[in-house]
Amino acid sequence: QHPTCADPRISVCTIHLPPLLCVSLLFMSDNNNRMESNNARSKRKADKDPSPRGKKLSNDLLSSLDDPDLCDVTLVGSDGGRVPAVRAYLSARSDVLKRLLVGRFREANDEEVHMDYPSAVLKAMVHFCCTDKVPDLHMLHAEDAVESSRSLAKLLIAADYYDLGSLKRKTVPAITDFVNVKFREQGKLTCVVLQELFGMASLQKFRS
Repeated sequence: QHPTCADPRISVCTIHLPPLLCVSLLFMSDNNNRMESNNARSKRKADKDPSPRGKKLSNDLLSSLDDPDLCDVTLVGSDGGRVPAVRAYLSARSDVLKRLLVGRFREANDEEVHMDYPSAVLKAMVHFCCTDKVPDLHMLHAEDAVESSRSLAKLLIAADYYDLGSLKRKTVPAITDFVNVKFREQGKLTCVVLQELFGMASLQKFRS
């Protein structure tokens, strides 16, 4: 007769089994336990990191701006605000920024680059370079219509200066939509300010 397996992990051990089969069953049980433990650890890790890298390029690029190991330059706005950035991202989107950040200018070797635009405008510009999308324009707005107009105008001026043509094209309709909804009473003033700076025909309809 074969010896009886007394291991409590195997419910069929009340019958007589060959020793080799007992060992195989024990190995399978241990292996299953390890797999369940690994799956549980993976699930806990996924719960802690709801947006793991590798799912969407734009999200990965944006998240890299929070990683000091990846950011290699800080843009300093005219208001003193600091915006972390990656030279390669900006240089890939603009020849002007490429010459400034990786060319022969002094800024190519500086960890901080001072720019003549508010930090909110610089942050919006960096966001666009990573995602090819205009960020939430509310981040640029003050309650006062004139101040809002200035911020919006500065974003367009920055896009023009740094030769970000796509940002200019996408910002204009976003601005007009915002003005149409947000500034029903003061929208004419807003568009006048923008049109005086740029002479944009697409904003002319708001003056009538």
